[in-house]
Formats: sequence, structure tokens, C-alpha cells
Amino acid sequence: MQFTSSSAFWRGLESLLTLGFACLIVLSASELGLLLPLVQAEYRLRFRLRGQHSWSDQVVLIAIDAPSLDALGAFPWPRRRYAELLQQLQAAPPRVIVFDLLFSDSSPDDEVFAEAIAAYPAVILASAWDRDGQPLGPNSTLATAALTSGHILQQHQGGYLHSVEPLVGGQPALAIATAEALSLTQQTVPPPPLDRPLWVNWPGSAAAMPTYAFVDVLEGRVSPQAFEGKVVLIGATALGLDDWVTPFDTDPPASGVYLHGALIENLLHQRWLRPAPGGWSAALGLV
Repeated sequence: MQFTSSSAFWRGLESLLTLGFACLIVLSASELGLLLPLVQAEYRLRFRLRGQHSWSDQVVLIAIDAPSLDALGAFPWPRRRYAELLQQLQAAPPRVIVFDLLFSDSSPDDEVFAEAIAAYPAVILASAWDRDGQPLGPNSTLATAALTSGHILQQHQGGYLHSVEPLVGGQPALAIATAEALSLTQQTVPPPPLDRPLWVNWPGSAAAMPTYAFVDVLEGRVSPQAFEGKVVLIGATALGLDDWVTPFDTDPPASGVYLHGALIENLLHQRWLRPAPGGWSAALGLV
């Protein structure tokens, strides 16, 4: 290879070295997590530019919120509370009831709770794993009464919940288990690909999701018709129990239960994010 002059050679070499050094800095910053604030900002900005969409009225949340804790006592609650809630909903039953709560240990209330679960055709319980990788599924009494369970393992990048694994240890994600339950009852919900992460398409602020306080439902201040024929998600929203941020909820943050609500909504309407070549940033261009 020949160069017309030594000066041109050195200029070219200098450009290559500068580019290589810049790439090295970017890669090092990425490995050290120094680019995460930029990733967070872009992720949030893309959703903010798109704007908020309405949450589906087919998915409603019964929230273990601050007023419920004030009225019913500190968390965790005796399981008879959940049995009483399910009994309250029987007047106008939901299609599917989904618990974003773990019931892996045994309780004196398990028999009455299992009886309340068995009164419904589709109750889904949560599963997870402890820090040692040991499974934390519902105990055998409750698992026998429920239709199935789904995992609540959450993934986040740069502080935001982006996606869930469709299958972990043979367990479908909670939202996918819900979609499967719906397909077994009245509505066919096509499943997403199970060989890649399921990316959440946040509809909007968590505050806009149809939500009712647990204590209000339990004490009959909400008509059971509000839940008839719907997917009812039950989980904690009180600050400090399961706090996460979303593109629309940073201060105060939302709760992890909204991730499952958003993914169920995405599956019902077939509008989860489909990543394009180029990674998650390209995926957001499809919102």
C-alpha cells in the first residue's frame, strides 16, 4: 500500500487513533454504567414524545394502597383478607383474577383461601425465586385450587422496567399466564414469541389505570359490577412495597404491579413492542 506523502499517512493514522480512542471511551463508559443516565433520558423522552394512551378498561387493579394499610393493618395480611375479597367479587365475577403476590409459605387461612379460589374458573397466582435460585411458587394447597401460576421476575435497564422473560424455569410470565387463561375461557389471545423478551409498551401514567382500593372493595364501597367480566389484578401499590419508575412515573414512582397490568393490556390488544434490529432503542420507534 502506497501513500502520496508521509503527511497524508500521519493524518490518516491520527484520525484512526482518535476514532479508536473515542470508541474505547464509549465502550468503557458503557461497561461502567456511566451512560445509563443518557439511556434513561432517551427511554423516557421517546414515550413522552409519543404521549399517553388510555389504559384498557378490560384490566382493573385492586390496590393494596396506603389507605388500605391504614384501615386493615400492616402488610403482609392474613390470607382470610383475600378470601373475603374473592367472596365479595362473586356477585359479579371477573373473567380472570390475577394475584401479584407470593403465597409460598403455609398459613392457617390456606383452606378458606383455597376454597374461595376454587369458586372461580380462573385464578392465577404468582411465582418467583429466592436469592439462591430456589423456587417460590404458591404452596400446594393454594396451587391445587388455582388454575395456574405465572412468574413475576422483573428485568430493568437504567432504572426502568423494560421487559420480562416469557418463560423462566418452565413458568410463563404472569401476563402470559393471564393471556393463556383468557384463551381457555372466552377470548382467544394470541401469544407473543416465547424465545425473546416481552417488551412493555407503557400506555401512560400508572394513575390512569382503572384502580380501586382493596379496603373499598372489601367493605362494599365499590359495586361488584365494576369487575364483572374483566381481568382483575391484585397487588401492592403503597410506597415502599415494590417501587419502580416508568417513563410516566418517576416522582413518585409507580409499583411493579403496573408492569404486569401494562403487559396484560399489551397482550389483549397485541401492542407490545416488537424490537427491530438495533436493540431496544430501535424498538421504541415502533410505539
